[in-house]
Amino acid sequence: MKKTFFYLLTFLTVVSLSSCYTTKTVPYNTYSFSMVDNNGSTIDTGEALTYVDSSIITTFSVGQKEINMVLKNRTSNTMKILWDETLFIRNGNPQKVMHNGIKYIDRNQSMTPSVIPSNTTFDDVIIPTDNVYWREGYYSQYGSSSGGWETKDLIPSYTSKGDDFRVFMPMTINGTTKEYNFNFKVEDKKTQYKKQKTYNVLGTTSLIMVITIVPLLFLF
Repeated sequence: MKKTFFYLLTFLTVVSLSSCYTTKTVPYNTYSFSMVDNNGSTIDTGEALTYVDSSIITTFSVGQKEINMVLKNRTSNTMKILWDETLFIRNGNPQKVMHNGIKYIDRNQSMTPSVIPSNTTFDDVIIPTDNVYWREGYYSQYGSSSGGWETKDLIPSYTSKGDDFRVFMPMTINGTTKEYNFNFKVEDKKTQYKKQKTYNVLGTTSLIMVITIVPLLFLF
């Protein structure tokens, strides 16, 4: 009898655990980009987009949440990136940005310029601060999830082929400020689908009922 009870309880527990999460198919978008000049002419295409002038060689890679940047100072002088004046601009809407080393909670505070000595290479990321937010947690008898910092996708799902955005980035070189506009254009958009697990409150409730009620039934 006890062995039968054990097997039954184990079976019901496994069934309930499997129902704690449900799987659904969700769409997600992938994009390809080009870099263009201020007149809309293509500078570069591909996963790594490179801008070159007499002062810098800068390569960008547009990720899901941020823009990765590798910048080389080609001059014989120290260069500084003025982060407080750097903007991510889409649809005419300028947004303040944050970069590596900045805590999410401090994203709207003043940022020290990044110093790039002569003939050195600097790696960083660019994230619009409007995309960073605090996700509230929830707690109940059926389950819980702690809060945490989240980052929205850099490219919204409504983005279409031909849409553009840019990074406005002033830099000082030998005491003179030069304003750079790095312009990006969506060359292609593809929608694909993936399976995603989501938390199932009903399944968790069933699990709690199995663990608490079934043993009581065998006692009576």
